[in-house]
Amino acid sequence: MVFLTEHRGNAEQALRFFQALERFVFGCELSVIDNTVREDRFSLALEKVGDPAVYEPGGALDLSDGERNDFVFRLNRSAKIDRQRRMLMIRIEAALGERKVLSRRSDITVEHVLPAGGGPYWDTRFPDRVLRQDAANLLGNLVLITRRQNQRADNKSYPEKRDVYFNTKTAPIHAVTRDIEPIAEWSLDAIEGRHEELMRILGEDWDLVRVDQRR
Repeated sequence: MVFLTEHRGNAEQALRFFQALERFVFGCELSVIDNTVREDRFSLALEKVGDPAVYEPGGALDLSDGERNDFVFRLNRSAKIDRQRRMLMIRIEAALGERKVLSRRSDITVEHVLPAGGGPYWDTRFPDRVLRQDAANLLGNLVLITRRQNQRADNKSYPEKRDVYFNTKTAPIHAVTRDIEPIAEWSLDAIEGRHEELMRILGEDWDLVRVDQRR
């Protein structure tokens, strides 16, 4: 509120401030920010909230190059923790074309297209149990559906799951779910390719890669 009050006429500064604030909060959630300095940095950010320097390089809300690299590293492994994967899928939904913001209280659950526990259909396609579990916990293997849909999908085959995702008349189809519709076969290549794309979307939205690192 203080920042908006003092900079209400500067949309670019407001965007950069809230981008940095959100990135910092997610960094704390993913344990990217050392817990011994979190409170000090938050306190400094509050103290200088009206100063654009708070999100500039070296500012309290800015991430160091090491923290940015750690952020990407942890994003690649975050889907193993229920709270984190749900937060990230909601955030990805907001980053996609429709820019739809979902509430954490909405009837949404994270569904693993490839079940980590496998199943008759999946065991033949992903026979290596360790590889299957690793692939299942990538962001690229996740969609958002209702609780009832999740119960119905369970460990069914991919064609059966698609029917649950796209032909349940009483349930919305979220953008982060709709984007798998063109994928006819759910393979390791499909999961990894989608994971890279979702990581790219998050990375751009959060400006995780500094301009001078992109060259």
